[in-house]
Amino acid sequence: MPSKKEKSLSNTDLSASFQAAVLDILMAKTKKALEKYPVKTLVVAGGVAANQGLRERLASDITDVKVIIPPLRLCGDNAGMIAYASVSEWNKENFAGWDLNAKPSLAFEGIE
Repeated sequence: MPSKKEKSLSNTDLSASFQAAVLDILMAKTKKALEKYPVKTLVVAGGVAANQGLRERLASDITDVKVIIPPLRLCGDNAGMIAYASVSEWNKENFAGWDLNAKPSLAFEGIE
């Protein structure tokens, strides 16, 4: 039995709390981006667009611009595509060096 200082948390509650926190962050960043880049339409795509909580929050919280969210059947994750591309490159023995790393702040010319 947990002490008063410890609190038992079910996996369901933990997952729901994590999702709520992530959605709060995504919504805050989306709103900030919409302020910085005044657009008329926001398109949400990819695997993240399949998240029902995100779909609901975007539909209710983003009212200044048109929000387009494709049907669930079109909201695929790219993991399968990346896995296939990886196997294809592996079969060609085309390997990256150990120094390969992601560049999260990579900038493209002409895009801020």
